Formats: sequence, structure tokens, C-alpha cells
Amino acid sequence: MSAVDDLVTLFPPAGSLEVQKEFWRDTERSDQPIILFRSEGGSVANTLEDQPVMVMVVQDRDEMRGVSSARNVLESLKIDIMEYDFSGAPNGLYNVDIVGGILPVQMKDGRKGFSMNLIARYGRTEAIRL
Repeated sequence: MSAVDDLVTLFPPAGSLEVQKEFWRDTERSDQPIILFRSEGGSVANTLEDQPVMVMVVQDRDEMRGVSSARNVLESLKIDIMEYDFSGAPNGLYNVDIVGGILPVQMKDGRKGFSMNLIARYGRTEAIRL
């Protein structure tokens, strides 16, 4: 199970964002802002697994899509997560917690964006013996 894959499946980014998973790849496509989903490790217990995920949106190189648009992408994702009914979510995912707030980031080349930390919580039903 991969929280990154599950989150991208459940909450596909709207618009013309280039979706990247796990590793930042600074491509030459200047006409598209980037959204990165990256796993941050996690903890595993007998009946619960927590997978922290960092989500970052970076504006395009030409700054056609401004900083406010990058923040709006994460605000929209935040609302979608808070309103989502996890009863039919894949792989035992039963909740996503938003940790902290939406924080500004700036890349070495001056592009701006925002990041948000999540914790995907999974029920580990294979550990429960009846």
C-alpha cells in the first residue's frame, strides 16, 4: 500500500498541474506548475499504520500561474480531504489528518509555492485474528 498513490487516486489535482510522486524532478516544461506528493516514512502498529505525506505545489517558471493559485490548489485539496467519505477508500485507508497548516516555500530559482503535511491512516485488518 502506498499513501502517495492512494492520495493521488482519491484526490486528483485539478487543472494543468504536472503530478510528480516521491522525488522532485525539475523539468524544462515552463508552462506547467508542479504538484509533488512525497512519502515521509511512518509508523506501524498491530492494527494501525500511519504514513506521513508532504504535498507541495510550485508555480511554473514563467509565473503565469501566480502564488495565490498555488495556495488555492492546496486549500482546495484540504477541503476535499475534510469532506471526503473514507468508507469506500482503497487499501484500508480510513482517514487523512492535515498536520499544521499550509506553509510557503521558495525554490532556488525563485519560484514560489506552498506545502502541506498529511498523515494517511490505515487500518491493518490482517493483524486482527478472529
